[in-house]
Amino acid sequence: MAPLSTTDHSRTRSGRGAAWRPLALAFGAILSALGTLWVYHFFVRTTQGQSLDAEALSQASTMAGGRLDKATSAVLDALPTASLVAAAVVVGLVAIFGKRWFPALWAVVAAVAANLATQILKNSVFDRPDLGVDSPLGNSLPSGHTTIAASAAAAVTLAVAPRWRPLAAALGGTFAFISGASTVVNLWHRPADVVAALLVVGCVSALAAIPIAIQERHSTARTDDGAARVISHRGFWASLSGALAIILAIAVVVLPLLPAGSLSLTGSEGVDTRTFWSGVALIGATAYGISWLGILVLGRSRR
Repeated sequence: MAPLSTTDHSRTRSGRGAAWRPLALAFGAILSALGTLWVYHFFVRTTQGQSLDAEALSQASTMAGGRLDKATSAVLDALPTASLVAAAVVVGLVAIFGKRWFPALWAVVAAVAANLATQILKNSVFDRPDLGVDSPLGNSLPSGHTTIAASAAAAVTLAVAPRWRPLAAALGGTFAFISGASTVVNLWHRPADVVAALLVVGCVSALAAIPIAIQERHSTARTDDGAARVISHRGFWASLSGALAIILAIAVVVLPLLPAGSLSLTGSEGVDTRTFWSGVALIGATAYGISWLGILVLGRSRR
């Protein structure tokens, strides 16, 4: 038997090393689905959850006399069109010039499916019982605006080459975080609506990534030099996203324990905004947590 060449040996090792990825993605999809159901059950089906969401929304209305609201309203108004157009351009360029038609196709499927899933869940599956909690919004979980932003970012991450996914996932998580938090600041959505939307996108994207991971099992990772190696470094973006997710998760618990009025920040002096900022931290922890897992599973180390 002829010995394996260096390239063949690298591909064999790559295939063996990537065999766990489809299983990890399936497990991640299950966790995201269970997370979505938990968020719905606690924040919509219980009085405590509805009260926390309503309090966060009420505190958001006190922020800075509307200055922060005005600063984010333009982003929200342009979000659906801008997100979809930008994602379509990037995915199209990757498919044409990068010859990545298969990943691009599944990226589009993931984006469409995530937005359909959100609308079906919100309008046909999830109902909002009247538990006596006063809130200006009706049944708004999951957030459609957040789904658009997060699914656009996920589509780009799935379509690009593995070596660029760490950068795409980290930037995409940041974009989804800012977009989702902006809907709360503008009183369009409760924090739980945004978290549920992120989990829906995470679930659908993980399922769509399974065929991509299977196709890429026996491909070799390209070695980059110079700036490309630095800006797409898997370890750096994974560490950064993971650290942000942990810090924000801790903030979710710690912020409500601080003295009342200590987190007014852009609100009026003495106004309590602890629950609002805790909700924003939960959104960030979810966004960066999903990004971190995506980098670990779909990104690749250099050889």
